Amino acid sequence: MDNHKWEGSILDNQEDFSPFQKFRKRRRVWFRREDGTEMELESPFLFPVLQQEEERFEWDTPKPPAQIPAVPAAIVETWGDTTTMLDHIKKLALSALPDLAKKPTAKWTAADKKTLKTVSNGVRKKLVAARHQLYKKGPLPAIGSVKIPFGFKALKRGLKTDTALLPAPRVDTVLADLHNKGLINITQDQLDVFQRISNVETSGMITTLNSWDTAVVSIGFFQLTLHTGKLQRWIAMAPAAFKRYGIELHATNKYAFDPTEKHPAIGNVEYKDRAQLRFYGWAERFHYAGLDQDVIIAQVKFGIKYLEEQKNTLKRRLKATFKQKNTDIYDRFINDHYNKSAYIRGLFQESLNNNPARATRAVYKAMTEPDTKDWLEGYKKRLIDEDLKTIVTKTSVGTSIVLKKTQPELGEDAYGEYEDAYGEVEGSYGEMEDAYDEQEDTYGEQEEYDEMESDDASGEEMEDVYDEMESDDSDESEFEDTDDELEDDEFEEADEEMEDEDASENEFEDTYDEMESDDPSGEEMEDADDESEYDEMEDEPVTEEMEEDLQEEYETNAPAGITDYLRVSAVKGLKLRTGMFIPPSCTPSAKTDIVVYLHGLWGYGSQSNGMELYWQQYSKIRQHFASSNKNALLLAPSLSKNPQIATLLRANYGFDKFIDACFKAMKAAKHIPEDAEPGRIIIAAHSAGGSPMSDILNYKNKLLSQVAECWGFDCLYGYNFENWLKKDRTKNKLYHYWAYRNDGRKSTPGVNGDSLAKRHSNMQNIAPKQKGVYHQGIMAHAWKYELNNRPWFEPVTTKELDEDEMPSPAKAFSISLSNKSLVLVAANKKEKKAEVKETPAVYLKAIVEDADPSFKVGKWFGNFTDFTFLGRKLNDKQYIHMDMAILLQKIEDYFMKAKNTTSAKRAGDALGLPMDRIAAHRPTSATALYSFHMFGLAVDIDYKRNPMIQNRGAFDSFMTKVGWLTAGKTIPMAKWSMPGSTSQYLKLYDQLRELNNHFILYFSYLKDHTALQARLDVAPANTWGKDKKVSWQGMSLSDAVALIQKDLREISKAWQGTRTEPEKIFSASGFLSHSREFVKGMVDHGMDWGAWYGDIMHFDMRTTGSGAKMISAIGRYKNKKTAEAKVKFKAQQAAVTP
Repeated sequence: MDNHKWEGSILDNQEDFSPFQKFRKRRRVWFRREDGTEMELESPFLFPVLQQEEERFEWDTPKPPAQIPAVPAAIVETWGDTTTMLDHIKKLALSALPDLAKKPTAKWTAADKKTLKTVSNGVRKKLVAARHQLYKKGPLPAIGSVKIPFGFKALKRGLKTDTALLPAPRVDTVLADLHNKGLINITQDQLDVFQRISNVETSGMITTLNSWDTAVVSIGFFQLTLHTGKLQRWIAMAPAAFKRYGIELHATNKYAFDPTEKHPAIGNVEYKDRAQLRFYGWAERFHYAGLDQDVIIAQVKFGIKYLEEQKNTLKRRLKATFKQKNTDIYDRFINDHYNKSAYIRGLFQESLNNNPARATRAVYKAMTEPDTKDWLEGYKKRLIDEDLKTIVTKTSVGTSIVLKKTQPELGEDAYGEYEDAYGEVEGSYGEMEDAYDEQEDTYGEQEEYDEMESDDASGEEMEDVYDEMESDDSDESEFEDTDDELEDDEFEEADEEMEDEDASENEFEDTYDEMESDDPSGEEMEDADDESEYDEMEDEPVTEEMEEDLQEEYETNAPAGITDYLRVSAVKGLKLRTGMFIPPSCTPSAKTDIVVYLHGLWGYGSQSNGMELYWQQYSKIRQHFASSNKNALLLAPSLSKNPQIATLLRANYGFDKFIDACFKAMKAAKHIPEDAEPGRIIIAAHSAGGSPMSDILNYKNKLLSQVAECWGFDCLYGYNFENWLKKDRTKNKLYHYWAYRNDGRKSTPGVNGDSLAKRHSNMQNIAPKQKGVYHQGIMAHAWKYELNNRPWFEPVTTKELDEDEMPSPAKAFSISLSNKSLVLVAANKKEKKAEVKETPAVYLKAIVEDADPSFKVGKWFGNFTDFTFLGRKLNDKQYIHMDMAILLQKIEDYFMKAKNTTSAKRAGDALGLPMDRIAAHRPTSATALYSFHMFGLAVDIDYKRNPMIQNRGAFDSFMTKVGWLTAGKTIPMAKWSMPGSTSQYLKLYDQLRELNNHFILYFSYLKDHTALQARLDVAPANTWGKDKKVSWQGMSLSDAVALIQKDLREISKAWQGTRTEPEKIFSASGFLSHSREFVKGMVDHGMDWGAWYGDIMHFDMRTTGSGAKMISAIGRYKNKKTAEAKVKFKAQQAAVTP
């Protein structure tokens, strides 16, 4: 009996001798053997000793499976939310199980619950199938009032398909069937790439609905979006099919998501009501439309053209972004890689679909700096560096379906609808794409993929919904709260953070208690609270449901720069916050220029996170401000729902106290220096924000003397600007940008502006550059067409330049090349390579002339020049190539502008650079055979304090040991790989800066033995060493001091170079002295920072211009020499073989 197989019974199914506890059933008799295994006795009469207990056994009597009941039409037609539908499902399931329905739920067995679950799943499938048929055949259900219909999950401000409830077939299954039936004509490659794209967009399914992000609605295996107009294009290709689901394009109405982009509206849903499309019956309409055969056929037609357009987009972007004079990179990518690999086709098409800018960079770098061992692995790494890891993972698997014989061509007309049906849209698809690429991140951001992914419905059978059926709860509670929690933890944390107001941190409101409230103008201030007057200026209406959705939001795509929300309220009695934004172009200093922005009527203005929502949802003021590239910061207070109320700015010195409170808060948060004071000020206001702006100008404020000008965005609703304009017609300047009304007429502020401009020469009333610029879009329009094209906050003028600050004359020098023979490929018997040697005079010539036909070696090395960068000279008799000089001059100009100075030296001083000379060209390099110094395209800046970390593995081991002492744990190491973007360079900088802090702290213990002993007392037991294990734990103070001194001596020796007193240098400043601002400015302009391979001092041009061509040529030359070494090895072996 002990030799039985548990899968079957030797007693002909009477007993199961399985020893597996997990197969136990309740209320059975189990027999334990001597060896500890057990068997279940289903026939206890075989054991006489137990026969008397037979009446206590529960017998398994086979029962016929329960029939799935019919689903009433009324339920299918009315539908409901999850709670309602689960209640219907439970009742219908129990109607098919009358015995179970009569049984108290407390006595339900596991078998009962399993039966109920099986029947419930059957009911659910019947209901879903019937609902689908209702949408296909009619009558079409009404939009209804159920915000989250059964079958969908709430996420952020919209919904997504719950694919466990509404599963959809795979893309390749559906498309292969349509192809084999002759309804579409696609190639095997197209089928494969469509499947790979859908793996990312819809988890491989033919469609899912996503209505939670800025795109409003996206469906289909391409996830075509409403915001960009792609969904409207698709609808226009199959209007009759979409119409069956109640989805039509309006003949005249447009959605203006951006001033430069307008797309047809959906039905009679107006732009202000577009949030409706995210919910209710609209969710079902879009979902079921995506499953329609005719709609799918139209999407395939769209997709075939889209794949080609993606390739054209790459060609265009390579030329525009990387200044390619020809299509060489594009042609090689397509011919050598794209056409030869299904995986590469999927990688490219989906990465460009997701983020064109990042995808283009990845292709460019993969082609110009290829992985010589495996090009595909190098390309994947480039995409991962661009934060597109999910795409790399999910596009790795294509289709396994092989299409039958290719169908006859359908003809060009079958695909021509793409352009014709949507001919009203202005500009080509490529132009439309560019308009949205300014934000670089598309609507499918990498960081949000996890939330976008649809659940895999295969085999799940709605288990998460029915888990509660298996509990022993009472009947009343069994189906309660079955709807998913709608808020992710991070949303809750964001809300809690905004709600957690600490009164002790902000007593700004109290400072207003003693303010004077008399009207300084001597006349009654004009108000504009007449509701009718504001019909054209009100911000988007806010419903209770919309407000609830927006409260759940948090910022996921903030612009580059520093954003903070200061605990400074400008409205008495409300704990509001002031938005602060410091763009990358701003370096706060002792005199910091500021723009103060005052919003208009805003439905969320009385919420603590009102300004956060404003510049996420209403107007992207930060992005507009950053586009001006000014050395200034932005302050934008929340002013309640109606800023015309008595804000704290409506008092003498109210504006002074508000700015003072903001500066105190910014200093406390280390955003600005301790000695920072307000410099020049611009006050800007939109709509009803004109009211507090006029208050500031009409009440007593010392800072009025620093107001350079005022900007009004469609804001002249009868507010008093007369007195301020009269006071000083030379200094006081008002620029007012008016908008059009919805009916095409000039707005009321525009009319009022004309009148005001006639009376005051220091006021300009500026018209939009084009029709269709309305109230909400006037800020974006004014910034693009006017503010960024006229001077404001120009850099201050200074004295004449010192001698060291003068730009170097563009005198050309010729550089001699070294004739010293160097080993390019070392002999390696294992790799079957012979030694290959060559002189720089030979191989530099070959590389230069291969990089670009126009690069002749004599011309290249005869075009070097001397240069002074940020007031720092090059080393004696060292020069740089003219291309490098041009780039450094641009960078220097940028830093001078950022530091508000015309002194290059002072800009360098402000960046923390010493006056040490800069290393430039050298004939050969001790650390690199193909050093960019040899091409004149590299510089080493602040050499003394920024060493070359050659052995990065040993450095990581050393820093791990350091962290065990300084932090008591293993500290994170830097990622030693090439960054693919400025943000990744800065991430590397932050990693190195943190390590540098530990490095300096470690060696500071040589002077602070008390601190050292304190760390030894709490040191962990981690050990290091090969022959002898060493640990900080238990080490004596004297031994620790000796070990740290030894480490300083050894690391200083390794990094000494030409430095004097290296121990003093490295113990004081560590291995990184460059400021983050300096590194950012360099890499922003195309420089590569050598820190990713340990060269902290080094900057070169390998990622831009002629340098990028050189790195490609170097790669080709190295491959050529490696091949040559193998041929030479083979010849040597043949020569010695008898």
